[in-house]
Amino acid sequence: MMETEIITDAIIENKEWLYKQAFAITKNKEEAEDAVSNAIVKAYVSKGKLLKKESINSWLYKIVHNESYSIIRKRKDMLNIEDYENSLSSKDNIEKSMEERSIWDIVLDLPEKYREVIYLFYAREFDMKTIHRITGLSMGTIKSRLSRAREMLRLELWEGGNDDGVDR
Repeated sequence: MMETEIITDAIIENKEWLYKQAFAITKNKEEAEDAVSNAIVKAYVSKGKLLKKESINSWLYKIVHNESYSIIRKRKDMLNIEDYENSLSSKDNIEKSMEERSIWDIVLDLPEKYREVIYLFYAREFDMKTIHRITGLSMGTIKSRLSRAREMLRLELWEGGNDDGVDR
């Protein structure tokens, strides 16, 4: 099979997961779509750099990772007025109780540096070595972020996000 066909097959097989990874990083539908689109173009342009056919999935995730963070860097702290107005006008968002929140909603509320490792570890079931290859983070940093993110999720899920220091 030619490199182009291998890349095409991998993209088709992973398109949903690539989008979810980008969304976990950007927290924005359009930016996630842009990140995946840019990553696909870069994958085809850089197909000669793919050393092992077996590692194509982690290679694609790495490109999406880089593209997502590139978009965030360009965005900086710009406020999306439309999203802000929608969030204010949506009574469901304001009145949503903790029981109605999905775990994914809670994960998306985590600080940026924890969202991606949680997504890759639990949703994609990647081992830490693969997460290291995708993110470039050290194994210790990955373990630390997973541990801290789990603790944040535990507090949010079982204690309702109330971190007042009182044991329950």
